[in-house]
Amino acid sequence: MKNFYFTVIVCTYNRKKTIVKCIDSILNQTIDDLEIIVIDDGSTDNTIKILNSRYKNNISFYKNITNKGLIFSRNKAIKLSSGNFIAFVDSDDWILPNHFKIRKKILKKNNCDFVHGGFKVLGKNYVVDRFDETKKISLSDCIVDSTLIFKKKDLTNLGLFPNI
Repeated sequence: MKNFYFTVIVCTYNRKKTIVKCIDSILNQTIDDLEIIVIDDGSTDNTIKILNSRYKNNISFYKNITNKGLIFSRNKAIKLSSGNFIAFVDSDDWILPNHFKIRKKILKKNNCDFVHGGFKVLGKNYVVDRFDETKKISLSDCIVDSTLIFKKKDLTNLGLFPNI
């Protein structure tokens, strides 16, 4: 199995209207050192059919037989991942083409364990669009899932995401 720099995890449930834009935005990145894992959490709206017909050779996808929830699905994807860093992109969000190129540069330059970035609200969706390398995280920050990147080993050492 190839070891990637990033594993991009997309958990989805009944998102046939947004999943194509989301996955296309990941596939259009300016780096190719990433794998994409999609977990369909028991969708009933043909999301898996769309993924299968469009992306069969470009992504790894798995379907939960029944809806297990986001935490279960993320943990499953992390366990299946081969990247050094885990990134999350929500299935109704999309990212700009240089998203991972910028983050890879920052992670390497600063030897970071974790990074997040900015976003814009466009209608009901978010788009990740900028990063302020000098800004420290504060309690008043709004952090969107689709901007989070963690070292896989840190998530694993912490016990992944606890079931709440």
